[in-house]
Amino acid sequence: MKKKNTNPTSSLSVDKENSLAAIKEISDKSANSDAAAARLSKVDDEGWQRNFVYVFNNLVKDSNIPPINRLSKLRLEKLRVVLKDFTTKDIATVCQKAASSSFLNYQGAKHKFQATFDWLMEPENFLKVLEGTYR
Repeated sequence: MKKKNTNPTSSLSVDKENSLAAIKEISDKSANSDAAAARLSKVDDEGWQRNFVYVFNNLVKDSNIPPINRLSKLRLEKLRVVLKDFTTKDIATVCQKAASSSFLNYQGAKHKFQATFDWLMEPENFLKVLEGTYR
C-alpha cells in the first residue's frame, strides 16, 4: 500500500492561477530552442519556483517519493541542466513514471530504493526513468 505524503507547500502562498499556468506549461509539447530558453529564464523567478514545487509535490503525492519544500541552489542547478535537454512535459512524465514505479518507491521485490527529487534530477537518472528503465 502506498504511503500518502503531506504537502509541505500548503503553508506557502501559491497562486492557484499561476499554478494552473505552470501545469499548462508542463503539458506544453513544444521543444524548440525559444521554448527552451523561456523555460530556463523562468527558473530564477521565485513565483515560478514556488509553482514548480507545488506541481512536483502534486505529481508525486500518492507515492513514497518525498515532497520538497523549496529549490536550493544545488537543486536549481540540476533543474537547469535537465531543462537544457528536456521539456517541462518530460519532467512531468518522469515524476509520473517515478511515482508509479514499485522499485523507485521502496517496494522492489529484491532491492529497496526510494527515489528523491535530487536523485530524479540527476541527468543520467532522469533519462533512465524517462525511458522506462525502472518499473
